[in-house]
Parts: sequence; C-alpha cells; structure tokens
Amino acid sequence: MMPEERSSYPDDIHAAQSATFAASVRAAADLEPDPTEAEQMIATLLAESPEFRGLWDDHEVRLCRQETTSLLHPTAGRVDFDCEVIFSHDQRQRMLVFTARNDEDLRSLVTSGRPGDNAG
Repeated sequence: MMPEERSSYPDDIHAAQSATFAASVRAAADLEPDPTEAEQMIATLLAESPEFRGLWDDHEVRLCRQETTSLLHPTAGRVDFDCEVIFSHDQRQRMLVFTARNDEDLRSLVTSGRPGDNAG
C-alpha cells in the first residue's frame, strides 16, 4: 500500500491490512509465470520498507477470498465493509466487492454524506 493510500484506512486496521497485502504479494509472486517483475517489486519493497521487510520475513501466503475492512470516507466518516475477493481464471487479477456492514453506513454513503442524515 502506498503511504498516501494508508490515510484512507482507520489507524486500528493498518497492521492487519499490511499483513494481508504482504501475504497477497507473496501468493501473487508464487503464481507469476515470469517472476522478474515481481522480484523487482519485492526487492524495492524490502529495500525501502522496514514494515514490509518484517511482514515478508513471516512467510505468510494468503489468497484472500473474504475479509472485512474499513475505509475513511471524506464525508461519511468510517465505513465498515465485508469484502469478497473474486479472482480471474489465471489468478492474476482480482475484483473486490464491498458491501457495507450495516444499514446506517450505507445510508451515510448514499445520502448527503453526513452520518445520520437521511435526507435524499
């Protein structure tokens, strides 16, 4: 995850989110038929990120199919999601399907964005 992206996530999920991403990178690298590009990216991450280096040393491999996450929306605030991950046939691409975990979060997203505002 790029540092500027991290601000989209609540602080309390940073560690879990980072572990998921590192484990997914390891899984993706194992599936890559031409490992050169993946090896270059991993080498850069290992050189520039102590956090990634520590997570990489855990040797966790995970192709996540379902997880939960939270995002910080600019007007609705924190929104908790269930996230289903759908992989392409060759496992090289993935589509994330986010579903708000509760009706209040969903209402906040589709209304004016102010939590608790039910106006249309």
